[in-house]
Amino acid sequence: RGTYTSIARNKKFNRKSELMYQAAELFSVINNLLAGSPAYPQEKLNQGWETILLNQFHDILPGSSIKEVYEDSARQYLEVLKNGQEILDASFRSIAGRIALDVPSVVVFNQLGFERSDIVEFDLPEGYENVEILDSDGNILPSQLTCDGKVVFFASAVPSKGYKSFEIRKTEAKTGENIQNFINDKVLENRFFRISFDGNMNISSIFDKENNREVLKPGEKANVLQAFEDKPHNYDAWDINIYYQEKMWEVSDVDSVEIIECGNVRTTVRVSRKFCDSLITQKISIYNDIPRIDFNTVIDWKETHVLLKAAFPVDINSDKAVYEIQYGNVERPTHWNTSWDYARFEVCAHKWADLSEDGYGVSLMNDCKYGYDIKDGVMRLTLLKS
Repeated sequence: RGTYTSIARNKKFNRKSELMYQAAELFSVINNLLAGSPAYPQEKLNQGWETILLNQFHDILPGSSIKEVYEDSARQYLEVLKNGQEILDASFRSIAGRIALDVPSVVVFNQLGFERSDIVEFDLPEGYENVEILDSDGNILPSQLTCDGKVVFFASAVPSKGYKSFEIRKTEAKTGENIQNFINDKVLENRFFRISFDGNMNISSIFDKENNREVLKPGEKANVLQAFEDKPHNYDAWDINIYYQEKMWEVSDVDSVEIIECGNVRTTVRVSRKFCDSLITQKISIYNDIPRIDFNTVIDWKETHVLLKAAFPVDINSDKAVYEIQYGNVERPTHWNTSWDYARFEVCAHKWADLSEDGYGVSLMNDCKYGYDIKDGVMRLTLLKS
């Protein structure tokens, strides 16, 4: 299971990686890109959507079907993704072929309904040791090679439902870079944050430089992975009972720590942890141009009747939190003063939950997980149950 979690100051973004939602986003992009095409693949798109919706059946989603169901659904999802990717590639080629480009370029598309500035990754072209990225005015943009052989750079102000092209130019592999982010004595730092880690690689401090403010509660730790005994009264594939919190273990067995990226676009530290028979690997990234901290979490999970959460105790005083739903958001209390407050100890939401007071707030964002709880300033995201 994989999840991509971020924490940021009231910054919300939309990235999807869970299998079914990869397919859904592909089709969303295609609807925008293929407008006016004489060979619109309506039948293939309909077939793909119907297959996705079929596999949204309530026994498939929580993992309570039999083994053969998942063999079938995995095969069907792969077919949907293959067809969707073929349509998407053809769409991109069709549009890119109409763009007047006289130099080798990378074209960045924005399928969203608003202007977007974000990190872009693409494969290093064959025959290149490294590349320089230039904008339309000929300015060289900061870029770097990633640990897996990709090029990463920051694309700013890509127009809504539009694109920007960036020239790519051959250059020799760099021997040194103007490193703005660095790690020293378990500290990650850029112009937005100074992030300190304790001996277990939990975050002991997030200092917001722009607002001259500590984000975390005094003496508390963030990105703490918490494992709970999860034995509900009934229906253990579906239910979470409130008493799960009575037995908790922190995942603190750090197996390895390594800086895998350090450049003028982003810095990434990889932390691996063991829990019983399971392995949890996180890539924690900060960026030179985005006030956001990303946690890319991959879990090889072997446990049963265990619920796993990531906790962020933030120094925000508010009696309500806001959660994204399909076409807006809902508010939920951050206290348990009444019986119906107790009944809402776990809140379902889509891509983000936000806790804000007057003039300052923190958003916890994700691309594939839907269970949150926020109480007394502690923001938690449910990563998995089993």
